[in-house]
Parts: sequence; C-alpha cells; structure tokens
Amino acid sequence: MVITRDEPLKVKNMNISDKALSDHFVITFSLDLPKPSQKRRTRTTRDMRLIDKQNFKEMLSAKLSSSPPDADAETQAELYISNSEEALNHHAPARTRNITTRPSVPWYTLEIKQAKQKRRTAERKWNKSKLTLDKQI
Repeated sequence: MVITRDEPLKVKNMNISDKALSDHFVITFSLDLPKPSQKRRTRTTRDMRLIDKQNFKEMLSAKLSSSPPDADAETQAELYISNSEEALNHHAPARTRNITTRPSVPWYTLEIKQAKQKRRTAERKWNKSKLTLDKQI
C-alpha cells in the first residue's frame, strides 16, 4: 500500500531487488490509478468579425431614436441595453458550444507541442506530394 494525501493506493507487481551496488534495495511496482474525468463546460461566443459596422450603426441609431425622449434614466438605460442586444443578435448571433476541459499534463511542454506541429505539417505535405523525400522528412 502507498500512502498519499487523498487515499491509499493499491500496489500491484511489487518487486524488491538487491543490485549489490549499495546498501539500498530497488523497489518497483505498478499502481492502478483512475483516469481523471473530463469536465464539460458550455461557452457562448459571438463572431464579431461578421458585423458590417455601417449596417450595425444604422440599425442601432434607428432603434435608439425610436425610444421615448421623456422616459426616466433607468428606462432609457434598459431600452438602450435591449436595443443594443437585439442589434448585436441580428448581426453576430450568439453560438453556444460544449467544451471539454482536460487536466494539464506537466510533461507536455512547448517543445513537444512544436515538434508535433512540425510533424503534422510534414505529414500533410507528404500526403499531397507523395514524394519519397517528403515521406523521409
């Protein structure tokens, strides 16, 4: 049994060997660790690049000019917010997506990420050309 902060872990295939190199023994074993669960979150985003600025400006000014001028400040603010949201929803509708968050892994470094990107780029190039040189790269 291995004692940890959370809970004891079951040890499998424990092997104690004396390599006769020092007064210490080498202990090897396997642990049956549960895979961490992946959490899903919902994200709502808008693609603001889709907005035609001129049309958005015209629509917003038309909506704001139609509000009653004699309303109090709170009503004016509520109308401004609702009209702005309506114009925004028309030009850049909100999209909801489910995102899976994965636990961070300390061994996955920037160097490894860049190497994988380089490999994928080379694979795509080889898939297009089918040249032996591209395959070797």
